Amino acid sequence: SWSTSARGDIRTVGMGGGTGGLADTFLAAVDKPSGLAMTLDHGDLTFSSNDIRDNYIQDPDLPLGLSTYGAALNQYPWGFGLGYGSTYREGSDDANIQVREFRASGARVFRNNTFAVGASLIFGVSDQKITDSNDHATALSVALGGMYQLPGRLLLGASYRPPMRFAANSPSSLLPAQLPGFFQAIDAPSRLELGVGWIPNRFVRGAAGLTLVGTSENAALLRDDTVRVGTSVSFQPKLGLTYIFLDVKHIKATVYAGSYFEVTRIDGAYNRLHGAIGLESKLWFITAGLGTDISAKIQMTATTTIIS
Repeated sequence: SWSTSARGDIRTVGMGGGTGGLADTFLAAVDKPSGLAMTLDHGDLTFSSNDIRDNYIQDPDLPLGLSTYGAALNQYPWGFGLGYGSTYREGSDDANIQVREFRASGARVFRNNTFAVGASLIFGVSDQKITDSNDHATALSVALGGMYQLPGRLLLGASYRPPMRFAANSPSSLLPAQLPGFFQAIDAPSRLELGVGWIPNRFVRGAAGLTLVGTSENAALLRDDTVRVGTSVSFQPKLGLTYIFLDVKHIKATVYAGSYFEVTRIDGAYNRLHGAIGLESKLWFITAGLGTDISAKIQMTATTTIIS
C-alpha cells in the first residue's frame, strides 16, 4: 500500500495549516465543511496549485505537482462547495501514482449563527502507471464537521475524515516486467482535526489547531517499498495568523504567517518544525497569492487565484 496526504491553498499553506477553527476558504472547508456556512464570505471560484519538494519522499529534482479547482457559495443559512483536485502524487514519468478527488459539500448554521454543521461527499480516483501498464481504482468517503461560536468572536471547530482505500487490480491481471508487484492498494489515512479560531476585527484572524492522522497499515514509499509509512498515529500542532495591511477601494492586501510541528510518518525520518508565510492581493474581484512552507528537507510553494 502507498500512503497519501493532502495540501492546500495560499491561506492554508501561509498559515501553516492552522485553519481548523476558521475554514474560511473553499479549500480549507473541504475537510472542514461547516466553514462554508459559518465563516465563508459570499462565494468564489478558486484555482490553486502546489509545488512540493520533499527529500523524504523522492528526489527533489522531481517535484510533486498538485492542483485544485473549486467553487463555493454562502447563501444564508446554507453554504455549498463543489471541487476537483489532485491530492497526492509520487514518482516520475516512467512509474508514478496519483490520487484525485471530486468533492461536493454542504453546510448549515443554526441557533442565531452560533453553531454550524457540514458534510462533504468525496469520490476518489487513483491512477498507477508504469511505462505502458495502467491501473485505476475508485473509493468513496465523507468528511464531517462542526463549528461553534463563543463570545468574543472565538470559534471552535472539529472535523473527521475516515480512511479511504483504493483497491488495485490483482497482480495476476497486471504484471509489469520492469517492477513486479508495483500495482498495490493505495491507503489514505483517517484525519481528525480540532481547531480554535479568533476574529477580533476585520483586519486580523488567528487560529490554532491539532491534526491527528491515523495509521495506514503496510503502507510504504514508492521510491523504496521497505520504508514504511504511517505505522503509528501522528499529530501536527499548528498556529497561524492573517493580517489585512491594506484595504482601500477595490484593493486589499493580506499577509499570512504560521508554523507547525510535523511528527514524521516515515520510518527513519526526523520530526520537522515548519515555518510558512504567504502574501495575497485583491484587485476588484480577482485575488491572487503566493505562499511557501519551508523546513528541513522540504520546500513547498502554493499559488492561488480567486474570483469572487
